[in-house]
Amino acid sequence: MSIIHQLPIPPKNKTGWPWAQESSVWTRTVSSDFLWPKITVVTPSYNQGTFLEETMRSIILQEYPNLEWFVIDGGSTDKSLSLIEKYSPFIDFWVSESDKGQSHALNKGFSRASGDLFCWLNSDDVWLPNTLKEMAYWFRQGYEFVSADTHFIDAQGSFLRKSTNWQRENTLFDLLCLWKEDVSPPQPAMFFSRHLFLEVGPIEESLNFTMDFDLWIKMARHCQLLYVNQVWSLSRVHPEAKGVKASKKFVQEGQFLVKKALEKESWAFRWRYWWVKHTSKGHMARYVPSLIIRFVRWLKRQSL
Repeated sequence: MSIIHQLPIPPKNKTGWPWAQESSVWTRTVSSDFLWPKITVVTPSYNQGTFLEETMRSIILQEYPNLEWFVIDGGSTDKSLSLIEKYSPFIDFWVSESDKGQSHALNKGFSRASGDLFCWLNSDDVWLPNTLKEMAYWFRQGYEFVSADTHFIDAQGSFLRKSTNWQRENTLFDLLCLWKEDVSPPQPAMFFSRHLFLEVGPIEESLNFTMDFDLWIKMARHCQLLYVNQVWSLSRVHPEAKGVKASKKFVQEGQFLVKKALEKESWAFRWRYWWVKHTSKGHMARYVPSLIIRFVRWLKRQSL
């Protein structure tokens, strides 16, 4: 029996992926003896019952053959608990209890993980078909830290915009430059190896909004991030999302992380970051004349 027919019947008004549509045929060719790495997925959950079922179905319908899936709920008071119980036959472990927030929930999940690959999918986001198989493929090519694209959608699932692509070589420098636009690589389309997480983790629980960006910075100090030009996920933007409700704090937290990261780098690294940040925003007309004047004055002093 097809896995979609083993799932609870979706609401009558829901169609398409991941409600009435199964995962499409994976077009990538792999050998018959391809070893599917074990992937641990953690879903942190708290009062997102409006979207949680879609999230869970998008994980189950990946039909990934070597999956370990944990749902860590923070004691939701909406319909989340009933949905988790309804889909519990497909979940390896779940708990619903008070916690210290999303970062704490993720650490609780990853502390139980036995997979080769780690990733998480928040309870209002969605994976597109074959995302986990793509993650497995790139891991078997030797990559430990990989990002693809996401499409941002609204509460109703309508397209808003595409995530910002990486522009250069996907190094720590590129990661920090990306934040100058107040964005970071899209978390739902990221995965990393168990080895890398154990090297830099756990997730920083003092951060409420940019714990993922903090993790990417730490990982980028150890290896280069591979960017895959595919759309793997849908990231939902809605009034109850943390980053929307407290957007100013979200930006401030990210700026703090960039500042802290730059303090660990050389003056040449920091100067290059400053140059890229201001030239890309059209500020050169403001800064270059002043720099030239200062340089000329310095030369004159040296000749005296």
